[in-house]
Amino acid sequence: MWSRSDLKERAKRAFTRNYWPMVLVGVIMMMCAGGSGGSFGRSAQNIQKEYQNMDASTVYLILTVVGIAVLIAMVIGLLLCLFVKYPFEVGCSRFLIINRRVTPNMGEIVFGYKGSLKNNIKILFLRDLYVFLWSLLFIIPGIVKSYEYRMIPYLLAENPDLTVKEAFEISKRMMSGEKWNTFVLDLSFIGWALLSGITLGLVGIFWYNPYYFQTNAELYGALSAKGNPYFERSMQNYPGGMNPGGSYPGGMNPGGSYPGGPYPN
Repeated sequence: MWSRSDLKERAKRAFTRNYWPMVLVGVIMMMCAGGSGGSFGRSAQNIQKEYQNMDASTVYLILTVVGIAVLIAMVIGLLLCLFVKYPFEVGCSRFLIINRRVTPNMGEIVFGYKGSLKNNIKILFLRDLYVFLWSLLFIIPGIVKSYEYRMIPYLLAENPDLTVKEAFEISKRMMSGEKWNTFVLDLSFIGWALLSGITLGLVGIFWYNPYYFQTNAELYGALSAKGNPYFERSMQNYPGGMNPGGSYPGGMNPGGSYPGGPYPN
């Protein structure tokens, strides 16, 4: 059984040990997690009044241009999501997994391009699609599914050749019975999130982002005892990584436990 305090303490030690690279990774992960919203400066009433002073052909032309611009923006956004967001999400997840034990090479953040790029894109696209479709059922099912699929980027970071079925099944198994506890773990960062907003994102960049995302990697490590056969495969090229026989020095025992306790040292 994991605890919030234990995960957060481990995460704090891990990211402060490798502080500046973690700041960069935290910024990238935050950009992958979502975009910023915006608002129109003028009210709908003012726009309506301006339209009333135009003839029909002018209004039609404006609506056509706006429609084309929106369509182009959507296509560009989709391409950025597929070929930038998804590969970096996998690469940064790999960086965070390795950072739990040793200092990773910065090149790990582009691992999503080096591995099976097409497979990474396909699985993460399906993840987001499923969450969106479940969200149509009054939002809450989508939130539940987002937690159920939470470990997918970390699994791809360790084994980019996973099938769609394997990725979703292993993540579901790892998060079984853990979704509420993970939600509470997220809530424990709300103070840092508010402070980040008050400081116009400065606290987020230099503390909250790397702290939060490293804690998620620690959660992945804690839950990997629940049937994740690929745990720490990303460590094989690092000192203290995977042995030739497939075991990990100081890592998970054959029975699924860790030397000295339920968590990796």
